[in-house]
Amino acid sequence: MRLTAIDRYISQRVVGREETLDLFRHYSKPYYPDEKTLAGVVEIVGKLMDRALFEQVTVRAENEPFYANYLDMTRRMIAEAGLQPKDIDLVIYCGVGRGYREPATAYQMASRLGLKRAECFDIIDACNGWSHTARVVERLLQTGYANNVLVLSLEFNRSPRFNAGVDRHYESSIMYSIRNMSDMEWRVWGATVGETGTATILSKDDANPWYVDYVSEPDDFQDCAFTLANHREYDLEPMPLEKAHGGEEFFYAFGKRIGESVKSHTIPLLQKVPHLLEEAKVVIPHSLSAGVYDHIFRMVGVNDKALYIFKRYGNCVSNGVPVGLATAIKEHRLQRGDRAVLVPTGSGSACGVISFKY
Repeated sequence: MRLTAIDRYISQRVVGREETLDLFRHYSKPYYPDEKTLAGVVEIVGKLMDRALFEQVTVRAENEPFYANYLDMTRRMIAEAGLQPKDIDLVIYCGVGRGYREPATAYQMASRLGLKRAECFDIIDACNGWSHTARVVERLLQTGYANNVLVLSLEFNRSPRFNAGVDRHYESSIMYSIRNMSDMEWRVWGATVGETGTATILSKDDANPWYVDYVSEPDDFQDCAFTLANHREYDLEPMPLEKAHGGEEFFYAFGKRIGESVKSHTIPLLQKVPHLLEEAKVVIPHSLSAGVYDHIFRMVGVNDKALYIFKRYGNCVSNGVPVGLATAIKEHRLQRGDRAVLVPTGSGSACGVISFKY
């Protein structure tokens, strides 16, 4: 399979560490009338952010036409790859962010892009969406199902509907309100979620197979979730935060649990492929936490090859790996003929290693 083209859309507003802590201070203040206690809460948040090596996050600016900008970027990418709309056989959308339950988001985007003949469907697997889609696409290309596949993801998950913005217009914020110390375990990490888009064209090339190795722990599915209002109808037992949130739609992530799971599974996967790590020009992890991957990559001796997107844009959800790839290419850290090693992870829980020659 050939990575024919890839590009990224980065949202326009940058929120740094100090502004992030100030947002926690602003939205948590109603729960801590004592200034000293509030200062202690914010200090703990700061230590958690530092442990993750968090520096900043990019989010939508006020009135930013992110969807139109993203589609314009994708049109340019297709043209610059020397392809016509008729050359795209299949469109797959793999982002968590979306506006509709159905039809597949891929249909709407294909229509807006003028891809009138393409088949369409979505693949959803949290932050692993792009990586698992690449695995599926390679098999489809090998069977002759398609020749050029367009993979899309637009992760703009800080909707004002969820009081998730940074403009301080809300009484409380799902991203920044620490109401009690138990919130600290799962709520902090929402503030590291960035907003980005990626578009990728994968093409048939049977002479260039991709290496893929994955391990999954389905029992860890409760470590991270974005629930729907009717989630209780699909639960055999209450979700971990059901008592706090009831039937609301909400996001949570138990960062420490996820980090430990990623370490335990990813290090053995990387230790199996020392030859790929040695050959690689760049190693690109998911944008979960630079601190977690810094530990992993030092263990296997490739920290100098790592590109930490988390430090620039925050947790880009399904775009963590493809934003890293697009960045490595733009910065000439990955050129044609070079080997890349990708280290995707996602809630569920699944960890993997993917490698290919660009």
